[in-house]
Amino acid sequence: MSEWDSIASFILLPELKLLSHWQPHKFRTQYRVEKESEFEVCPKCAVKSFSVHDRRWVKVKDQPIRGSGIYLQILKRRFRCPSCRKVFTEPVGGIQKGFKTTQRFRRGVKWACENFSDLKRVQRAYNCSSWLVYKVFYEQLELKLRERQNQPWPTTIGIDEHSFRRNKTLGVTEYVTLIADYKHHRIFELVHGKTANGIKHDLGHIEGRELVKNVVLDLCDPFKKFAREHFPNATIVADKFHVLRLLNGAINSRRKEITGDKRTNPIRKLLLRSGINLKVFEKHALYKWLKAYPEIKEVYHFKEALFGLYRTHGVERATKAFTGLTDRMALSKLPEIKTMRKTMMKWRKEILAYFHEKLTNGKTEGYNRLAKLYQYRAFGFKSFKNYRLRLLNAC
Repeated sequence: MSEWDSIASFILLPELKLLSHWQPHKFRTQYRVEKESEFEVCPKCAVKSFSVHDRRWVKVKDQPIRGSGIYLQILKRRFRCPSCRKVFTEPVGGIQKGFKTTQRFRRGVKWACENFSDLKRVQRAYNCSSWLVYKVFYEQLELKLRERQNQPWPTTIGIDEHSFRRNKTLGVTEYVTLIADYKHHRIFELVHGKTANGIKHDLGHIEGRELVKNVVLDLCDPFKKFAREHFPNATIVADKFHVLRLLNGAINSRRKEITGDKRTNPIRKLLLRSGINLKVFEKHALYKWLKAYPEIKEVYHFKEALFGLYRTHGVERATKAFTGLTDRMALSKLPEIKTMRKTMMKWRKEILAYFHEKLTNGKTEGYNRLAKLYQYRAFGFKSFKNYRLRLLNAC
């Protein structure tokens, strides 16, 4: 085997034989090749054909090597079928019918889109148009996503939403519901919208909903309704973080009435932090300040009681602590405490489920953060279909 034959076996597709090569440009190499085969099979009637009707040259772009573009000029034969008398062109492995690029070129574009900082760099590296980069990238994402088709529901999932885009026509913000797979550490599915009926309609085709054992979600009524109706054997767990921050808004509102809307005020951070993490001098300064404002002091103590609830060990002790906390709330005359008690009683079963399962929605919140990063990097998405493909292939 000559030197060029050994190089050709590395560069060319397996079925092709090198005829000649030349370099018309410093960063471009062209190879004239042909396919070697005794016969081809008719795609219509599956009969062997040995009769060559004619030949024609076809130019195909291949994966670049070290920044140098590779072009294949393939001398393709056209056969005439002895049975149906139809003329067909011989296929070449690694090149789809009617395509002017190889499959490894298209896979390379996908890799570059995922690793380069912007699509302009991909265009320069692969010497192609922005239209081709866009088309090939989402085509390859679609092919990769098909590997995950027909997969059943995982045993533990997390549900959360994030904003997708601003609909200027309707003047509303569109949301996307994200389903996280806790077992395989990935995004399981995305749904446009956050209504219970919409989620059920889009995810109803997925099998294995009876396999779901735990559903972790925020204090969102549509998600709760969907989980109850769609997963008959699942335990719904309310996210710990969202329960603990129920009174943060009330504390901030009360504080602003006293100190004004000044975020640099040191008392702001002291009020929102857990009291167990405060130093001695910080506690002393905070309690001294609260002594002059009894209403915000009452709200603060209920916030600390809520933190104390989540430091309880065991389901039975947590149930008793929860009942005692809600009973004390019933005696309060503050409207925000009454509202919080109503919310906690509504989500009592889901809040107490945390002490049995010890699950939070932290993973789902992390995937939401990842989704926002992809939005920032792309300067927003117009198509939900492309947005879904991008995120489902991200992890």
